[in-house]
Amino acid sequence: IAQATAPVVAVMIDGARMVSPGLLRAALDALGDDPKAVAGVHGLHLGPVLHQEAAEQGYDQATEDALLAELGWRDDGYRLFEKAVLSKSSGKGWRELPSETTALFMHRAAWEALNGYDERFQSPGGGLANLDIWKRATERRGAEVTILLGEATFHQIHGGASTGTGPSPRARFDREYEAVRGKPYERPAVSARFVGEAPGGGD
Repeated sequence: IAQATAPVVAVMIDGARMVSPGLLRAALDALGDDPKAVAGVHGLHLGPVLHQEAAEQGYDQATEDALLAELGWRDDGYRLFEKAVLSKSSGKGWRELPSETTALFMHRAAWEALNGYDERFQSPGGGLANLDIWKRATERRGAEVTILLGEATFHQIHGGASTGTGPSPRARFDREYEAVRGKPYERPAVSARFVGEAPGGGD
């Protein structure tokens, strides 16, 4: 990120994700020329269940590959919404600010003012580093936060650091966050504007 030279910084957490077709255009439109603008999306998990629960439900990579093959997403990427569920960070619903965004967009000056990701987070997958940058970005004085309802990222099952099987690492992540920030993690408590239509008219 530090080596990038573009005037807008766009970060998608986790390479094992697909995105809806209009994500970049919608995000750039949302940012406009406002230096304090912040744009993000909800994250979804492909398939009928959260990937933390997928193994118990018999959902694996082969199942997901078959689902994608049948879905026709190459012809219409928005069909991914038909076979996905909101992630835990977006579990409060479409019109609630998520605890993190899986695709974060800001003007470079705003990114640099925040000093980007905090490299003191050393847990696998970054621990709560992504929640931390979203919290700092949205709670920054004067921030104008936009959530793009008609766009999203779609997590592909792959046994990730926080979405794989086995005991949840969240308690360890929380301890690391408190060590870094000197206080327990709390969800961002800010207002946001919601642009676009939630899939299926959902709330």
